[in-house]
Amino acid sequence: MVTSVRSADKVREKTILYIGRIDKLTESRRLEIVKKLKELDKPELISKFHSILFSTGYEFPSPVSSLEIVDVYSYGRELALHKVCEEIDLVNTINRFATNRNCDPCSYFRLSDWYEQSALPFFLKLPPSDLTYSVTLNALDYLQPVKTIKMQTSLYENIRKTYGYECESIDMQDFIRSTR
Repeated sequence: MVTSVRSADKVREKTILYIGRIDKLTESRRLEIVKKLKELDKPELISKFHSILFSTGYEFPSPVSSLEIVDVYSYGRELALHKVCEEIDLVNTINRFATNRNCDPCSYFRLSDWYEQSALPFFLKLPPSDLTYSVTLNALDYLQPVKTIKMQTSLYENIRKTYGYECESIDMQDFIRSTR
């Protein structure tokens, strides 16, 4: 790549970057050239360089090949249920139980293991170490029907107000079987 410079009343070419033979260009050399063009602070030169490469049939590598995967999160079911629970003011303890029982029914003994593997610690900002088996058992004492009837009524009213949904009854076992 050259630029024009005036020297002693004459226009001369000055090499600003040597690219070499395009037909022998390697990917590492292409990246090095792009880096040097960025340092020149002339974005139009990068576009021109890529246009020349494209017109000669240069095969650019897939952008995916340059990505490095650090962590993978699945936000599907857990996030959807968490958002519903958040919208209807469901307390965090009940939220964890409801999400577990709907997404991956397991024993209460395994609840803390499931919670640790789910995306909920990320959403709830509650470390898995805080959800122990004894905490689960204490919460179960609270979640007995005699104590939860008022809560169930309140949750139904919140769901009805939030989503405009009227429901006579739901058979969760049929629902769970139909989603598997």
